[in-house]
Amino acid sequence: MRTISSLPPELTRLLFDAGTRIIVLVEGDDDRYVLREWFSGSLSEVEFYDCGGISNLNKWLEDLLSLGTRYALENYLLEPQPLWEVLTMRHPAIRAGLPDKQAMETRLIEICRMLKSVTAANLAYFDENKAQYQSSGQTAKLEYLSVGHHHDRQVVIQQAAKQLKCSEDECERRIAEREEIINRHLANLNLSHQVIDGKRILHWINHDLFITGRDYLFRLLSDRAKLHDLPDDVVKIVKDRILSSART
Repeated sequence: MRTISSLPPELTRLLFDAGTRIIVLVEGDDDRYVLREWFSGSLSEVEFYDCGGISNLNKWLEDLLSLGTRYALENYLLEPQPLWEVLTMRHPAIRAGLPDKQAMETRLIEICRMLKSVTAANLAYFDENKAQYQSSGQTAKLEYLSVGHHHDRQVVIQQAAKQLKCSEDECERRIAEREEIINRHLANLNLSHQVIDGKRILHWINHDLFITGRDYLFRLLSDRAKLHDLPDDVVKIVKDRILSSART
C-alpha cells in the first residue's frame, strides 16, 4: 500500500493516475507525446508523465526516490530521412534545394554550425553558475539564451558580455574556447547531436523550411519516425530496462 499523504498534490495525482503502471518522468509535454506515440502498445504497463520542466522533474524525482547523456528528445526526431520525407511531403518545392537524404543531413550540420556560438555562450553561463555555486553555494542565476535567440556571433558576444559582466574581448575569448570544443563534434551529424540542443535545431528547421507550424512539424516527425527504426537507446531504456524489469 502506498503512503501518499506527505506528497505534493501533483505527485498524489500522478500515483493515482498511474495505478499499477510504471511511471516514467519526462521534462515536458513534447517528450510525453513522442514516447506515448512510439510505445502506444505498452501504455497499459507504462505511463510517461509530463513534469512541466526540468526543475520540476528533478524535484519530483527526488520526492519519489525518497519513498522507495544523450540529447533532448527532439534530436531523435531530426534524422535526415524522416525529416526529408516530412518536409518534401508538405512543401514539394523544397526538393530543388534538398534533393535527397544526404542533402538533408548536410543542411542539419549547417544549422548545428550556425548555432555554435549560442551553444558556446550557454556553456559559459553553465560554467559560471557552477563556479559560483561551488564557491558560495548560490549560482550566478544566468539564464540560457532562448531557443530562438539570434545566432549572429557578435550579437551573442555582446549580450553574453553583459550577462557575464565582463568586457567583450574577455567574453569573446571565453566563447571561442568553448566553440573550439564544440567544433570537434561538428564533423558529422551523430556527433553534432551530442552538443547542439535538438529544440534549437527544430526551431530553425521550422523557421526556415517548414514554416507551417512548430507543433504540427513536431507531430509529423513523431509519426514518421515510427515508420523507421526507433532509436536503440530509447527502446532499450523503455522496453528492456523499464518494462522487462517490471515483468520479472
